[in-house]
Amino acid sequence: MPLQAAPDVSGFQLAPDLTGDDAEDSALLAEMARDAEAYIASHHWAPPIAQLFLGYGLGGVLALFLAHFSRPLPGGRDEWLWVAVGDLPPAYFVTDAAPTPGEALGVYCELMEDWADRVMAEEDLSEAFPVEVAPTREHAELLLGRVDFIRKKLIPLA
Repeated sequence: MPLQAAPDVSGFQLAPDLTGDDAEDSALLAEMARDAEAYIASHHWAPPIAQLFLGYGLGGVLALFLAHFSRPLPGGRDEWLWVAVGDLPPAYFVTDAAPTPGEALGVYCELMEDWADRVMAEEDLSEAFPVEVAPTREHAELLLGRVDFIRKKLIPLA
């Protein structure tokens, strides 16, 4: 199976060298880059990250990074993953169905909605993306509120 095509990162900033017009936002995004690296490194299957690119970020709220690994992930095809971190559950996912930051944020929303909907319906979570909070109605409602914010306010800007 051939390796996935490299995503277009021409408009992205390389982390951790994140700079912008707002020093506080840049510092928050640099901290979020470290969070994304730590989140991925916490998974035993993850090879070292060779490069981390900022695809979209709102400091302290949500950052979407594109991680390029030093070697393919187990399975031998993927070298790139999107990584979302912030004031919400972190997640990683492949780039195939989401080549742009806006599409990637849409995938993130779908993963989180699926989890929250299953929690609200008291369904089995074994097929849902693992969200690292207790599967309570309160957490599901909070997550659905954040997903709604991302869909209405952030995706149109990505």
